[in-house]
Amino acid sequence: AALLENGSVVTWGNFTSGADSGSVALQLNGVTKVTEIFSNDYAFAALRSDGSVVTWGSPSLGGDSSQVASNLNGTTAVTQIYANSTSFLAVHEDSTITSWGLASHGGDNSSIISQVDGSRTISSVAVSETAYTILFEDGSFVSWGDFADDDESRVGQLMSDNSEISSIEANNSAFFALDANGNTIAWGDTEEGGTYSSGGLTLTASVRTPSGVGLPETTITVTQGAVSSSYESGSSGELATTINGNSSVTVSANLDYLSSTKAITSQDALDALKIAVGLDT
Repeated sequence: AALLENGSVVTWGNFTSGADSGSVALQLNGVTKVTEIFSNDYAFAALRSDGSVVTWGSPSLGGDSSQVASNLNGTTAVTQIYANSTSFLAVHEDSTITSWGLASHGGDNSSIISQVDGSRTISSVAVSETAYTILFEDGSFVSWGDFADDDESRVGQLMSDNSEISSIEANNSAFFALDANGNTIAWGDTEEGGTYSSGGLTLTASVRTPSGVGLPETTITVTQGAVSSSYESGSSGELATTINGNSSVTVSANLDYLSSTKAITSQDALDALKIAVGLDT
């Protein structure tokens, strides 16, 4: 698509992905000037001088905005449009938003829309291929869309736990946020940066009774922020895992030795009982 000096638009190329703008030709003829054109992989969105938006291209991937047309008619002017691979996000002059396109990639904002009601001023927007994140001037943020193998509940907890974010960036598959104290959080595809590791810390544990018997198959739970992960000690009672990020870590052990396949003596069992109740005699 090309934006001409007179504010009109001409299109060409793959007809299913936006070359055919015939259905909206009258809206792109320059009578109401188009000021900027935005595109995703399959569709286009034109922002016009009156704050309205015109879309065309693959209907389900952003070309059809009819379900949100009343939000895009310029009554509350759109000031900026963002696009990922299959959807669009419009930011209005009153810091409200409208999104459309593939629902799972951010076209459906129902999970967060109540938090973007105009009461907080939008500072910036970060976009991955499948999701959006909005940072507010008060340091809080909302994020929605497809986070690949990351857990949506973890992302929700990050949103609740962090209210002093100073900046957010995105790559194709993950988000990275920095707070006012220099701490960092990340979410999204864990293989593409969704789990932040500042060098990484290796947690090692040796699960043994005071008399020196290593206890296998002991469950160790590592809790970091809202996320808990469980690990099992090996044949000699040893285990190691990597701790990512800067939040505090709680480590707990399940000292139920009845499930252990390793034979222990009566003294070892008594020692284990002392560990469980915190005795040192």
